[in-house]
Amino acid sequence: MQLYKFNLLRRVKFRFKEFNSFLHKNKMTLETMLDVENIKVVGFDLDQTLYPKSHEIDEAIQGYIHAKISEKKGINLIYAKKLFDDHYLRFGSGRKALMGIGFENGAAEQIVQDALESEDIINSLKPNQEDISLLKDLNLKFGNLSLITGSSKEVALKKLDKLGIKKELFNFKIYGEDSSKSNGAAFIKWIEHYKKFGINYNNLLYVGDRKKTDVDLPLSLGINAILVYSNEENPDFIQLNSLKDLRNLLL
Repeated sequence: MQLYKFNLLRRVKFRFKEFNSFLHKNKMTLETMLDVENIKVVGFDLDQTLYPKSHEIDEAIQGYIHAKISEKKGINLIYAKKLFDDHYLRFGSGRKALMGIGFENGAAEQIVQDALESEDIINSLKPNQEDISLLKDLNLKFGNLSLITGSSKEVALKKLDKLGIKKELFNFKIYGEDSSKSNGAAFIKWIEHYKKFGINYNNLLYVGDRKKTDVDLPLSLGINAILVYSNEENPDFIQLNSLKDLRNLLL
């Protein structure tokens, strides 16, 4: 089993490039990209998926990141903010901006995740009855919802509580300490779990807010994927303005 996982992880990068090449050669409509009747399990990211991005949350995330840059570079927060903003405009993501500033890939990824797990963000979260109702209805229809998040179990449960979302809505959960999403291991674990119940990878649908980890990686493994709360130009995948738009697509 361990050898199988290792070989599968090695193939993720190749399959990801192969999949992207296929999509660019074959423009797909929303209907051909997702066969709703074939979906048996719907999985969700947590951060900025089960709750939307907001000015308050963005400020909390950036404040944490600026402090880390200030500490590493020995500069004040004003210069740290300017440095991050300049690199963000150039690279288009927090992780890549931090790497451009001089952080190693792993450290940059961890800083972004730690920023999402800060108490300021947890305390800013509020229930959204429309989203809660959507999750309940999806659970009634599919009978299987999953939570796959980079957040630790402790932080994830705090966030769900603040959002008014019962953890019992999710039949299967993968937390940050269980497996990594960034290298595909969490999605492989998801596939293997449901394979035991006769559910294949193409019966799974994942919903998240980051193109690379929440859409590109799942698609490269044959998992269906949807991007929410994002605005990618000329997307070759399903992109929705908000979580609530899933109602029209799936219900």
